[in-house]
Amino acid sequence: MKRYVIMGDEYLTSLEIKEVVRQLRPDYNLLCIIEDMDTSAEYLNRHDVDLIIADVELSDGSSADAIRRSNNRLTPVIFATPYRKGNPKHSDMNVIDYLTKPISDAALLDSMVKFETRLTKQDKCNN
Repeated sequence: MKRYVIMGDEYLTSLEIKEVVRQLRPDYNLLCIIEDMDTSAEYLNRHDVDLIIADVELSDGSSADAIRRSNNRLTPVIFATPYRKGNPKHSDMNVIDYLTKPISDAALLDSMVKFETRLTKQDKCNN
């Protein structure tokens, strides 16, 4: 079972993502929906998380900065952004994908498959 968090200050959007993930991957366990930087960094420092789905910008700053302040910098991240081009690059992080909002079910599924494929490759390298 994969454990994931959603970081986003648009609560309805976060609930929509939660529902899509539940439909696509019912075995995934949502740990928390987090709306701000400080709570995000604190939560990530205290919990093991397999995947982060994060809006690029939270109400009080960058979700990437919150992740950097945590012990989960290498946790795979799917970023959601309102921008089609010019997204910030996070080369110091384990970014799976950048999805343009509103996020389609198909786009989220593609990103989750990328995440799972990357995990499978890592498992093969570790054996």
